[in-house]
Amino acid sequence: MVDQRCRAFAPDDATIVALAADRTANARIVSAASRFDPHVPGGSALAGATSIELATPGHFRALTDPWLVDIILDAMALARPDEPTPGR
Repeated sequence: MVDQRCRAFAPDDATIVALAADRTANARIVSAASRFDPHVPGGSALAGATSIELATPGHFRALTDPWLVDIILDAMALARPDEPTPGR
């Protein structure tokens, strides 16, 4: 039996379906993911979003990718061009 809290993340859950149908926010999303992730076998690309493929493989090892911090800081700078980016 699947726990009700986990069931809310099922692809056919009404809330998930409604969120997936509304793609207005996708253009503001930057996603960085590993080229291979055994926990997300179909990939994590989001239609309309900026998807960046990291060279570091694995679900959690992506956090150790040497370019990840720069990717995050660049995305923050693009999102708020008039504000200083932390760490820069």
